[in-house]
Amino acid sequence: MSRDRRRRIIAWVLAVAGAFALGAFLSWLLASSLSLSGSGSGEGQLQQPSGSFTITGDLVEPGSPGILEPLDLTVTNPFDDPLQVTRLTVEVTAVDAPKATDELPCSTDDFVVEQLANGVTLRLRAGEARSFSQLGIAEEDWPQVGMTNSDTNQDGCKGASLSLTYTATGRADQ
Repeated sequence: MSRDRRRRIIAWVLAVAGAFALGAFLSWLLASSLSLSGSGSGEGQLQQPSGSFTITGDLVEPGSPGILEPLDLTVTNPFDDPLQVTRLTVEVTAVDAPKATDELPCSTDDFVVEQLANGVTLRLRAGEARSFSQLGIAEEDWPQVGMTNSDTNQDGCKGASLSLTYTATGRADQ
């Protein structure tokens, strides 16, 4: 066998072995990725006249470390007058992490919230329930929830479920 042919065979074997190694690594990476789900509810307070309205919604997609997922929340106006909602906030209030241990903890500190974009005001007609998407609010302006991406092992948060609380301020829209 010629030296050139031997080199080509060795190069081919190394390329095939490298492809298998890369495939195994990607398979491991996907299998070990973290995901979470979340749901929540809350209420807003109407300043004039007094009363409350509801806010509900869930994560649109399951999340992974370092990735923020949008919340397409729905606001319900139970009043006989139009409603203007401002200062809506989202908070991660609890985490149910069945795989968490003392060595692999998972708590609310492992999650981050990016709030509704500044300047976004929600306007709902009397008796109306509408989501951000139905109101035409751009998805990049929606509040987002995600898991921090840290240098420590975060396997304790695999399959975690979040409890989210929503609060807002509203007033009769004239």
